[in-house]
Amino acid sequence: MLARALRAREDGREEAIDQLEAALEIVEAARSDLQLPSFRATFLGGWQAVYQELVDILASAAVD
Repeated sequence: MLARALRAREDGREEAIDQLEAALEIVEAARSDLQLPSFRATFLGGWQAVYQELVDILASAAVD
């Protein structure tokens, strides 16, 4: 994942956050087009790792 590679660089944290947020904006836009709640939930479940990566980066930024 690009965000992990960016995060590994000393100066890449902000770029990783930007990349993840951009990806999640696209995911949320696509999810909102789905009509059935069960489809929305299933679709979103596939992107859970991206949300978790963003949370991890933000949490590590808060600690530093």
